[in-house]
Formats: sequence, structure tokens, C-alpha cells
Amino acid sequence: MVIEEAKPQFDRAMLESLQWTDARGFTVPSLSASLTEALSRINLKNRVVYTYYIELY
Repeated sequence: MVIEEAKPQFDRAMLESLQWTDARGFTVPSLSASLTEALSRINLKNRVVYTYYIELY
């Protein structure tokens, strides 16, 4: 698959599901923040995002 155009759009419910509350009651957004940052830094335009190899005998 090759992406022709892409913009990172994050569903609020999805990002909230990637956070948790620690034993002290603080919200830990590490995973959702990391994914948001990573996706905002890469340019997906005209990039291969999935490759599938088939071996024939």
C-alpha cells in the first residue's frame, strides 16, 4: 500500500484509552503522547506503509 496523502487526526477517545492513572491518581499520557509525536514528525505522503511478501515453491 502506498499513501497518496495523509494527515494525522487523532480520535479523542482513542488517545484517552492509551492513557492510564497511576497509584497516586495522576494521569500518565506517555503512550498516547509518544504516538502523537511520532505521527506528527513523519511524512506519509507517497510512502509505502505495508509490504506483503509471498514465497512460491
